[in-house]
Amino acid sequence: MKPYYDVYKQSYSNWLYHGKIRDSELYGEMCIKRREFKRQLKRCRNECEQKRYESLALDHLNGDFASFWQKIKSFDKGTVLLSETIDGISGSNAIREYWADFYEKQF
Repeated sequence: MKPYYDVYKQSYSNWLYHGKIRDSELYGEMCIKRREFKRQLKRCRNECEQKRYESLALDHLNGDFASFWQKIKSFDKGTVLLSETIDGISGSNAIREYWADFYEKQF
């Protein structure tokens, strides 16, 4: 991964040094190097993710459920986007009350 980044960084620095001219040959070269770096980065991330999923499947297949659930819990949860308005209601307290009333009526 690092060689692709180093080539891209050198190409970017070269383009920057010569005045960041967008219609130059240096810009085209820099864009190609950046695209290659991003493609390799994506490939690397996909391979890592694939290995993680294969490890999970292997743990489950072998019956090692403790390890399976430990790995599930350790996965990056990422950012969860919550809605700021529901049926015209905004604010966390008002939304909480809305759902409390909604489920109270259901049960």
